[in-house]
Amino acid sequence: MKVAQFLSALDNLAPQHLAEKWDNVGLLLGDPQWESNGVVIAGDLTLSVFQRAKDLGYRLILNHHPCIFPSHRGINRLVVGSENDLSTLMANCLSEKIAVIACHTNFDRAAKEVNTQIADSLGIAIEGRLFENLSDLRRFPGPDSAGYGFYGALPQKLSFSELAPRVKKLFNIDRYLMTGSADSVISKVAFTPGKGSAFIGTALELGCDLYLTGEVDYHEATRGSRSGMVVMELGHQESEKFFLKTAESWVQKLGLASDVLDTKSQWMKE
Repeated sequence: MKVAQFLSALDNLAPQHLAEKWDNVGLLLGDPQWESNGVVIAGDLTLSVFQRAKDLGYRLILNHHPCIFPSHRGINRLVVGSENDLSTLMANCLSEKIAVIACHTNFDRAAKEVNTQIADSLGIAIEGRLFENLSDLRRFPGPDSAGYGFYGALPQKLSFSELAPRVKKLFNIDRYLMTGSADSVISKVAFTPGKGSAFIGTALELGCDLYLTGEVDYHEATRGSRSGMVVMELGHQESEKFFLKTAESWVQKLGLASDVLDTKSQWMKE
């Protein structure tokens, strides 16, 4: 399949026009006319991701995070240095004719099946999606709007200590950062992947007792906890694990082979 054909099919699933203005999505490296029979899927462009594509003979990498970001800064230089340098990786991708596509905030807004998987696993009935301000939420209500993540109610109230193990199992994590009280009673939950600082205010206004996200600014987390909402930070990449599963299913439905690399961060103990 040509890169251009894959990109067109991807745009039907996660339209590029849904991406934020500051984002950089679509084909970032390569020639639309290059062809590939498989796709390496990963959160970021790393040496292991490049090497896997090269070893498999795949000429296409699909990343969640753009390798050229933010888009308005442009590229300062594209030279070969140490093998882990991003500029080296990009230069090597071009040299090996491996195209790189980013599907970032357009994915976050379009892939509603991610919300369904998470909500169903935790027993949450989705009521709507999150926006940075309530005026947009009122303009675009419901679970099918083009917001981020979701918010909804549990069938019965649970303590945070009862719900937390379910979250850990779902996201395959053994630790998290919690701001708030472990004794808090949870009946309404909000979730956004990645960095969720911008949605703290909306989650509070909606009356959420628990906000699940990848990471937030310290002062936003304390703002939430002081208002009675527990903030549970899962880790940026850890909160985006469903990108990998969902993107893999999309690629396979297009008849292409796929290989998934989980490039999440590692907790280290001294």
